[in-house]
Amino acid sequence: MVAPHLTAVYEQWGRRPAWMSEAACLGEPPEIFFPAHDDDAELGKAICEGCPVKEDCLTYVLEHTRDATDAGVWGGTTEKERRSIRRRAVRARERARKAVKDVTPVT
Repeated sequence: MVAPHLTAVYEQWGRRPAWMSEAACLGEPPEIFFPAHDDDAELGKAICEGCPVKEDCLTYVLEHTRDATDAGVWGGTTEKERRSIRRRAVRARERARKAVKDVTPVT
């Protein structure tokens, strides 16, 4: 059985990634992964800790969501933590672009 929160996501996107069938959250109540506050996400995050597809899950949510489907615990992270990951990634890309400009000779 696929966890209800995963079912909603892959129905929205039209396909289910193969890794979802190995997720530790399968069969768990969705409210564990969608707490009212990030502070209440510890149980969901704990389940993710032992998940064999934790990294796949995190990569998937970072690459495929930017809206309400980004809510909840995914890949052991909360929505707030993923916003921080995205901000750091944007800053790193900006630094990399600047570094390339600084060393690229003007012709």
